Amino acid sequence: MAKRESGEGTYYTEGNLFCWRLRDRNGVVVATVKRKTAALRKAAVKAKLKEIEGAGGHALPKQRAHTVESYLNWWLQNIVCMRSKATQRQYGQCVRLYIVPHLGKLSLSRLASKDVLEWQAAFLLQRKANGKPYAPRTRGLALVTLKAALADAREQVPPLITINPAASIKEPRASHITKRALRPEGIDRMMTHAGESRYGPMVVLLITTGASVSEASGWMWSDFDPDAKPRAVLRILRKLEWGPAPKDANGKRCGPAPWSFEEVKRTVRRRAVPLGRLAIEALDQIRAEQERLKAKSGDDWPDHGLIFTTETGAPVIPRNLQRALTQLRVRAGLPHLSLHDLRKTFATHLARHNTPVDTLRTLMGHSLIQTTQKHYLEVLPNDAALAAAIFD
Repeated sequence: MAKRESGEGTYYTEGNLFCWRLRDRNGVVVATVKRKTAALRKAAVKAKLKEIEGAGGHALPKQRAHTVESYLNWWLQNIVCMRSKATQRQYGQCVRLYIVPHLGKLSLSRLASKDVLEWQAAFLLQRKANGKPYAPRTRGLALVTLKAALADAREQVPPLITINPAASIKEPRASHITKRALRPEGIDRMMTHAGESRYGPMVVLLITTGASVSEASGWMWSDFDPDAKPRAVLRILRKLEWGPAPKDANGKRCGPAPWSFEEVKRTVRRRAVPLGRLAIEALDQIRAEQERLKAKSGDDWPDHGLIFTTETGAPVIPRNLQRALTQLRVRAGLPHLSLHDLRKTFATHLARHNTPVDTLRTLMGHSLIQTTQKHYLEVLPNDAALAAAIFD
């Protein structure tokens, strides 16, 4: 389909998807959109055009032969920058740590499937700083990043490559997903010891709402609606994202990590979580503690309006929250537990009380029921025994 004269890009369909592509004056693709309906596409296109309005300099630096490294750097700066912050962070990390060190010096136009396969084979032999091998998921993310970058290289005018050498290579199969949901007695013990730490009420909120750490960290008191019917709710409207901490010439941290709010854009993720008695009591404890700390700090208290804060009013770093969770579960005599396991505990606990899976999917903010079933629901031993007892 020809490009529109208005300069708003090319509209086309790809299977069941409604798509849009925008090129700059040099014919370089600077933005793409793929949505399930024309209305969703129209809204996404408007947002993209606002983002790139007045932006320039999208042309790839002119040089005789582009190396993989030079192209990937340009790709991150001019194409990936139009995507979400989470995608930018993930792609940037994969490019910097996993792709460039092995493939960066190769010519982009001469990159072959053999080179990509050798890179994946070398990946198997690499070790992290702690001596452990990289997980299949990490190798898969790196390969997906390379595939996306090379696919964009084919979209340029003229194309930088004619064939995507990574397209036919399959991502490594992830190892078995370990689910560590707390059992009912474990939840009771965790609730009992929650009062022993100032982070305890925050842990209770994570267990009773199923929110992710980034979602809960972005909660503000304005998101809490105690008068909502039929139950009080906490609205999930934004996430709190942390950037890499600044480092000096020796690679040591020299300052606090920057943080920023990122709006939850997907409709299914923007949700209101109903609150039970335990969650409301936890919120009351957090509010009372904050008021005490505000009175103590006076004008030094930063008024971010956040629910999860440190003793100085700053956002809570997930690492510190994980440390507090570890202390609580040791006191409660529980096995290893991560913050994300609390989200799995929420889903499993509700499923044990006959909550419909579609309701769980909505509460978790998932688009697909399969995601909820595969990654978040654990069959506890007692449940399996009760199922077998049907035939007694």
